[in-house]
Order: sequence, then structure tokens, then C-alpha cells
Amino acid sequence: MFLMPLFVTILSVTLLREKVSGWAWLSVVLGFVGVLIVLRPGMRALHLGHLCALIAAVANAVGVIAYRLAGNNTPRLSLFGSSLFGPLVGDGALMFAHAHWPHGARVWMFLFGYGFLAALGQLFMMMATARAPANRVALPQYSQMLWAVAFSYFLFHQPLDGWTFAGITVVTLSGMLNWVRQRIHYEHLALEERRAARLHLSVLPAGRER
Repeated sequence: MFLMPLFVTILSVTLLREKVSGWAWLSVVLGFVGVLIVLRPGMRALHLGHLCALIAAVANAVGVIAYRLAGNNTPRLSLFGSSLFGPLVGDGALMFAHAHWPHGARVWMFLFGYGFLAALGQLFMMMATARAPANRVALPQYSQMLWAVAFSYFLFHQPLDGWTFAGITVVTLSGMLNWVRQRIHYEHLALEERRAARLHLSVLPAGRER
């Protein structure tokens, strides 16, 4: 799943023709390296689970690109409904053979909470893609690792080691790198606009006198 930002960046260049700077590529790669430091995957034989994870990352990346391609002309309700209907039908079909009716209010509460938060996250993703390039929307995906580490520590009391903190630091730096680069870029554009405005105001009186 953490390959999704990389796939989104590649698809945004090939399909959306978005301009992705070298700093943006560096942020994506750096975030992925940070995730690898936290997970520290060993040399294991590939099996069906790895293929499913790869397909899920590609599917999520395609979803972000589809939101971006839809633009502002497509009704938001249609996009939101389709994003919920697809997983409902697909997951329902995949779990049909092993499904059983949940028992207890606690289980229902967890199921409702998961569904509500998933729908809310999908809504925010849709709103983000309408306002920002796809490669910028994908980068915060790496923050999921930070939340997963925090929840595993506070809820499940799993110990943290030095490598985990090192990976979290790298992931955080990848997000800050892209944010700082964007801030410097927009401040530079604003400065150029102010200079152009001052130049226009200084030339305008001379033109009127003539």
C-alpha cells in the first residue's frame, strides 16, 4: 500500500501531464525509504498476499487519478457514491464464502466506526484531489505509518525500537521537505507578483503625463 504515492506520481506525469519536480520525486522516494526502515521487510518468498497488496496500491493510485480527471464538472455525490459502491460490492463478493453475522453491540460499533471513518477519509480524498495536484495528495499517505506506530504503542502496547524512530523521522522529513519546497516556491511567486505590481504603479503616472 505504501507504493501508492509512487504510483500516483508516475500516473500524474503520464496521464495528467502534471509537472513533478525533482524535489517532489525525492519526497516520495524518501517517504518510501522511511516506511521500509520502520517495517524492515526481510527476504521472503513472494506469495499471493504480496500480489494483492501491489494490486491494492495500484487501485488506490488509479482512484486518486480518476478523482483528478473527473474535475469539478462531475457531481461530487456521483463520485462519492461510486467510491463507496465499488468496495461494497467487491468486498461483499470476496467475503461471501466466509462471512458470518456479527454478534454483540461492541462488534457492531467497531464495524460502524470503521465504515464511517473510511467514508469520511474517501470524502476528504475527493475534496483534496479537486484542489491540489495528484502527486501532492498522495504524499500524506505515508503518514499512515506514523498513525499505525502510534496506535500499536498506545492501544496494543507494542514496544518501539530505535529503527522505528529513525523511520518515523525519515517519513516526517519527507513530508516537511515537500511542504518547505512548496512554501518557498509560493513565496517566490508572491514576491515576483509584488515586484511586478510596484513596477506597474511606477510606470503608470509617466504614461498618464504623456
